[in-house]
Amino acid sequence: MESVMPATVNRDKGYINLDEILKLPPIKSFEELVETLKENKKVTIKSISNHNNNKQLVFSFKYNNIEYFYKYDCPREPFKLSPYNELVACEIADDLFIPHVNYDLATVCGFKGLISKDFRQDYVQYISGKEFLINNHPLGNENNIASLNNLEDIWLALEEHYDRKPEYQNIVSKVMQKIVNMFLFDILTGQVDRGDTNWWLIEYPNGLLDLQPLFDNVRILILHHQLATERYPSVSKILLTVNQDVGRYCEDNLEEFLKVSDQEFNQTLLNILWTISQENLQKVFIRIEEKTKYHMPNELKQFYLKEFDSQLNFITDTYDNIMSSKHR
Repeated sequence: MESVMPATVNRDKGYINLDEILKLPPIKSFEELVETLKENKKVTIKSISNHNNNKQLVFSFKYNNIEYFYKYDCPREPFKLSPYNELVACEIADDLFIPHVNYDLATVCGFKGLISKDFRQDYVQYISGKEFLINNHPLGNENNIASLNNLEDIWLALEEHYDRKPEYQNIVSKVMQKIVNMFLFDILTGQVDRGDTNWWLIEYPNGLLDLQPLFDNVRILILHHQLATERYPSVSKILLTVNQDVGRYCEDNLEEFLKVSDQEFNQTLLNILWTISQENLQKVFIRIEEKTKYHMPNELKQFYLKEFDSQLNFITDTYDNIMSSKHR
C-alpha cells in the first residue's frame, strides 16, 4: 500500500511529520496542542476529547488542494493503542480484498497518530449505520439503536429499505456479504469498536447501496478469550453482533455465527485464517516498513506475532468445538 502523502514529505522515524506543513511551534502538552490548532487557519478541528484521561483529536487540513485527516487516539490505562495497529489492519484487509481507508503514520508536535486522505466522492450520499437502522428498521429509534447493530437486524433493514422487492434481492445479498466479511474481519483481528457509527453505507444517485470502505480499525487484538479475561477483564464485548439474543461477548458471537451459518460461511472463516499466520504477518511487517521507510519496532512485531497467534488458536478451538457438537 502506497504512502498517503507525497514521497517528498518528510518523515521522522517512519511518521510523516506535519509540523512544517502546518507551521506549528514546539508544543509540550495535549492541551497546548489543541489550543494552538484552534488558532491555526490551515486546520479544521473535527472532534476533541479529553475526558477521564481519554485523549482524542481529529482535524483536517489541505495540502496541494487535497484534504487530509489526522487522528490522535490515546485512551486511558491499561489501553495503549499503537498507530501501527491501523496499518496492520489495513494490510490484512488488503489480503482479504476488503476495501478500506488507506492510513499512514503521522506525527504532530511529537503526538504520534494517523493520517488518511479524504476518500469521499461527489454526488453520492454517505449514511452511518446508526442513521440507516433508525430510518429503515421497523423498530429503529434512538433508544434501541445499539441493540439493532447486528447482522440479522441489518439484513432486515436492508430488505425494508428496498420494500422487499425481488429485483433488489441481489443488491441486498451483495451488501450483506460485505457486512458479513466485515464481521469476520473483526473476529479475525479482534476489533471491538464496530459501533453503529463505525460502519457506513454509500448510496449512489441510482439508489443502489454499497458498504463504505472500512475505517477506524485501531482497536484490534483486545477481544479474544485470553486477552479479555486475563489482561482486560472489562473488554470482552464487541459492538457488531450476530443477533440481539446472543449478547456482546466475542466468544458467544463466534459460537453463534458458526452454529447458525451454513457450511459455506464457516468455510470462509477457515479460508481466511492464513492472513493472521506467523508467516503472513512477517510479510505484513515488510510491506509496512516499505510504506513508512522505517523499521517497525521489534517489540511491536513480537506483540502482533504473539497476540495473533492467540487469536488464531481461539478461533480454531472455537470452530473445532462447535463442529464437534454439530456432529454428535
